[in-house]
Parts: sequence; C-alpha cells; structure tokens
Amino acid sequence: MEEKERMFENMKQLLTSIYNLSFSNPLITIMEQLKGRSTLQAEEAYGEIFDNPSVRPYFHLFLGTDEAGKMKLSNFGRALESFIEYAHAFLDDDDTIARINKTFDLKLSNPLRDLA
Repeated sequence: MEEKERMFENMKQLLTSIYNLSFSNPLITIMEQLKGRSTLQAEEAYGEIFDNPSVRPYFHLFLGTDEAGKMKLSNFGRALESFIEYAHAFLDDDDTIARINKTFDLKLSNPLRDLA
C-alpha cells in the first residue's frame, strides 16, 4: 500500500508541476505580452524586469530582439512555448488523467480543473 501512496503523491506532484510551469507562470504571461513589441515599449511596460540586474539576464534567455528592434522568442523561449502548448493539450484532455488513473490504479484529479 505504501508504494501506491508514493506513486499517487509523485504523479500528483508531476501534474501540479506541469500545471504551474505552463498555466500559472508569470514569465509566460510576460513573454506573450512582449512578443512583437519594440524593445522600448517592453522596457516601459516591464521596467521592474529590465531595470533589475539580477532578473534581466534570465529574461533574456527567453526573449531577444530582431533586426527591426522587436522582441522575439529566443530558441529557449520557443522551446518553452512548445512545452506550454503540449502541457496545455495534455492537461486539457481529461482522458489523459483517466488513463493515468487506470494504468496505475490511482484516483488523481486534473490540476487544470482543481487549480484554475
């Protein structure tokens, strides 16, 4: 029985982590809002990021600037965007959670439904 409880907790944590990374992450919101804006607009909109030397380098992992001075996703940003799309599709499909429950004989609920 202890093994099943551990499996339940691990799967629950995994689903919650996927949710937190893809739905409730403020970085994702900021990335979406800044894509296509000029660098000046971005700096004005999110001065707390651009003016903070401890945050700015991490932000630039996800966004860069094109030749026209517009914000665009970096390779890492595009990878995160792809992960988000897959995570949304994964959690938006209730059959996914049902299959996990059936396979491992668990009673997990979908964090998208619980936390949203």
